[in-house]
Amino acid sequence: MSRNIGRSLGLLTLALSLATLVSGCGGGGSSATTATGSAAPATTALATQAGADVTAPSALPPIVLSSSDASGSARAMSTASPSGSRALEVSYLNSVVPPDLTAYAHLEVGAVSDLTSMSDGAGPFLGLRSYYGQPLVNSGVRAEVSVDYPFTEGQTIRYSWRFGITSNFTSDAPTNRWWLFGDWHDQPNPNLGETWVGFPSHSPSVGFGYGQISGQDYLALLYGAPNPATVGLIPFSRGVWHSMVVEIAWSLGAAGRVAVYLDGASTPIQQAQGANMYNNYQHYLKLGSYREPDIAGDTWVYVRDVKIEHLN
Repeated sequence: MSRNIGRSLGLLTLALSLATLVSGCGGGGSSATTATGSAAPATTALATQAGADVTAPSALPPIVLSSSDASGSARAMSTASPSGSRALEVSYLNSVVPPDLTAYAHLEVGAVSDLTSMSDGAGPFLGLRSYYGQPLVNSGVRAEVSVDYPFTEGQTIRYSWRFGITSNFTSDAPTNRWWLFGDWHDQPNPNLGETWVGFPSHSPSVGFGYGQISGQDYLALLYGAPNPATVGLIPFSRGVWHSMVVEIAWSLGAAGRVAVYLDGASTPIQQAQGANMYNNYQHYLKLGSYREPDIAGDTWVYVRDVKIEHLN
């Protein structure tokens, strides 16, 4: 099930301004309108010292492992996992998705050492690790949770989750090569007899790129099909949990839209309109870390409380 998004996404570079993030894949882009709203400050702190008490609310010690730590545990956890590994996969999924989503969810990681299940006073969460030299999974350097939640064109779906990175997270600044913390991706339509064999490779129609400018971390909302373009930047802080709510009206045409809410804000921090589907079949959510293979560093992205619901 090869999904070489990286090859089609190309070089993703954060411009040295707060206005744009440039996707090196080139080409036009969907017409999009944006709006920026104030976001309520996050209040849930993440611990930044190793050995922090994980039984206390929101305590999250950083985990820094050398690349060699993964070499002895190369058990794949992807959707192509060997028979018998599903129970292990579900044991990790229980830390990030509720029971009603488990049947739709999978992990795309190269080894068990690329995962860590943790818990604090607010409940369980999952750590997803990526590092330089990591074995490829589905043709990419990735550690992701995927949720193939069903919908049909014309429906509006609300996706929500919480994410965090600790204060020692290693960015790729100032180069800021492409790095995704989340995206929605197209897939073959089995109702038409399609499979991954020969299926065209596309960049995500909706996604969140990651980068850093002058010490400030940002997510960049990418939107549109067939040519996703950068809508705008979303600043966020290290050492705290951030809540994301993303409402998407799925459409092959002008009726498509997305609205992104951060940390309980009632006004979208970014939004866009226009086509957001490559084909007339559900696009699946992926959360975690997926990055350019030459990026250095050993990093963890933490995710929890994934929820998905129909709005219409």
